[in-house]
Amino acid sequence: MKKLKALVQEENKIRQKVKVVYELRHDYPVKALLKIAGIPRNTYYYKINTFKHSDKNPK
Repeated sequence: MKKLKALVQEENKIRQKVKVVYELRHDYPVKALLKIAGIPRNTYYYKINTFKHSDKNPK
């Protein structure tokens, strides 16, 4: 159970980092923001696409 809780918390941290990078992308280079945040480029774009699709298909 502890491992599951840790995974959920880690996912929330990544989601928050992705949102911050997304908001700052017009002011700073995405490459630099991702390096600072410690997020792989493919993870960032994957999360952005899932955010966009979840907005189009509300549950």
